[in-house]
Amino acid sequence: MKQKILSLLLSLLLVLLLAAPAAQAASGEALLAADTLYTLGLLRGDGDGYQLDRAPTRLEALVMAVRLAGQEPAAKRFQGDHPFTDVPAWAEGYVAWGYANGLVKGVSGGRFGTGEANAAQCASLVLWVLGYDGGDFSYATATLLACRLGLLDQVQWPAFTRGDYFLLCLRALTARIEGAETTLLQRLLEQGAVERGRANALGLAPRAPLTARQAADRLSAAVFYMDSYETEEDLAEGIPTSNASGFFISAGGLALTNQHAIAKSIWSVITTTGGEQYPVERVIFADEGLDIALLQIAALPVETAGEAGETDEREPAVFPYLTLQRSDTIHNGDIVYALGSPLGLQDSISSGIVSNRQRALEGFTLPIIQNTAPISQGSSGGVLLDQYGDAIGITSAYYIYGQSMYIAVPLDPVFDLDWTGEGMTLAEYHATLPVEEDLT
Repeated sequence: MKQKILSLLLSLLLVLLLAAPAAQAASGEALLAADTLYTLGLLRGDGDGYQLDRAPTRLEALVMAVRLAGQEPAAKRFQGDHPFTDVPAWAEGYVAWGYANGLVKGVSGGRFGTGEANAAQCASLVLWVLGYDGGDFSYATATLLACRLGLLDQVQWPAFTRGDYFLLCLRALTARIEGAETTLLQRLLEQGAVERGRANALGLAPRAPLTARQAADRLSAAVFYMDSYETEEDLAEGIPTSNASGFFISAGGLALTNQHAIAKSIWSVITTTGGEQYPVERVIFADEGLDIALLQIAALPVETAGEAGETDEREPAVFPYLTLQRSDTIHNGDIVYALGSPLGLQDSISSGIVSNRQRALEGFTLPIIQNTAPISQGSSGGVLLDQYGDAIGITSAYYIYGQSMYIAVPLDPVFDLDWTGEGMTLAEYHATLPVEEDLT
């Protein structure tokens, strides 16, 4: 447990955090966005997959915007004219409708243009769908406004991919329409352009806040207790060196905890709320400055994981898991819940509010979430939930001389990680870390 915040090491690992955002399309977040849009009926396949890493064409960008506006049926029936000579037959209605409504102007020579759509063009289309017009932004400021609205992560885009566009569109669904209290998704649901059952299945339809009891009842099973062993002697004697918490983010056993919770461990075992024990199989990602570790938990319990070469006929476990949210979805004063194992007391819940959602603090790469949901030693790696039950942070530390001053690290970097990486064992990861100098 990082109790003494000011004593944290200043040698932070920035490389992973500062990886070029243009590579966002290869991330799990872009794939998640594409899957969500596909499930909602807003993205169609053509047999070649999502093609997340290539740039969208001008036609693809327009068609996606028409669907976001809930106007695809109208566009397909539209009989208006347009001045372009290079539009394929299947897209005539889309282009004519877009031209009549001021979405597209084409390129020189009486052509619509079959080239790539850049970030500014895609942002302009989505902003138009959200009700913004020429008085709110220009082509040169479209990405800037999109950033301010939380739709894009950066203003300059040397390369803009389909994956980036899908993520932009997904974020637009939860954005409010300009001058209204209604979100874009709510409007699409009211229009019947998106089926309410699909939105409900994805958890995108408006949700009621959870009480602490509801959060505990519904979500505790996704949070686990973790024993760790620092030496072979500890492991042989069965005496854990430390304990912490963690939580699942996929049914296949991907889980999050703090980096400092596993940094000294050569072997860790998690215990679910049902009492089953599973070993930590791999460290997929870990960063000291972020204080985040992405783990792969073994699919078979400790007692059934046989010797090398043996097979186990039991079905792999399917774990309950939590959905994730970025830190910009919360605000100061919002209700939060902390789930974990303070002092080794598994299946504990506390509640509080967000004190400051972006508190810059020495020793952490990103601003942390300061909150008042009590935690203690053993809570490291537990989850901080928003009032709707989504994970927004990993409970990490507290001010030992403060009152109700607790710290959670935001989950924002997790969205951009490669969740499919091979990783390494705990012992292998431990061997990569600097050896601590013995000052005694």
